[in-house]
This record gives sequence, C-alpha cells and structure tokens, in this order.
Amino acid sequence: MLAAEQKSHLVRSLKELRLPAIRECYAGHAEQARREALSYERYLLELVEREREARRHNRIARLLRESRLPLEKSLEAFDRKRLPHRVDAQLSVLLEAPSSIGPRTSWRSATPAAARPICCAPWGRR
Repeated sequence: MLAAEQKSHLVRSLKELRLPAIRECYAGHAEQARREALSYERYLLELVEREREARRHNRIARLLRESRLPLEKSLEAFDRKRLPHRVDAQLSVLLEAPSSIGPRTSWRSATPAAARPICCAPWGRR
C-alpha cells in the first residue's frame, strides 16, 4: 500500500470507529514520536489519552447542556425568600460573621451542631 492509501484507509477506519480526537492528532503525534524515538506503546498511549480527554470534555459539556442549569450563580442572585425563616436567619448570621469565621473556616465549624445536616454527622450519631 502506498503512503497516501494508508493514510486514507486509516482516516476512514478512525471515522468508522468513531475516534475523532485520534483522527485529528495522529499525524502530529506520529511525527513527534519519530523525532523523540518513542516506543509504539508510548505513541499509542499518547493517542488514547488525547481521545479519553476529548471524550471526557465533550461528555461534561453535553451533560451541562442537557441539565439546563444556569451556568452562573451568585449569592447576590439567590432568592432568599424561598428559604425557611430559620435557614434565612442562619444565613444572615453567617454572612455578617467576623473574619475569623471567614473563608478559611469551614461552614460546619460556623454552624451550630443542631443545624447541621444529618449526612454530615458520623454514622449513628446526630
């Protein structure tokens, strides 16, 4: 097979196998592997890692689109009227707390034990 036929066959095969990231970058990685005298396994690992990263990125983007969640959230945009009165009062206390209960302190240490969710308590304890 001629080099051009091999490349054409490889591109068709990668398309059929649905490996778009490998199809886009195999030539560049092949040239790099030749220059650096990489083993076949190392070259293959580089290609597979690239495909895996691309799929992960695409999956996250797809799930974000499908969730239809607002991408930007802030405390200023949060509607506190939806909170129960007790929780709103606790939030007010936390927001007005001195700097010693600021960002470096976890919310658990700034929240009374009775107000903590059950899931944060050790097993069998509240």
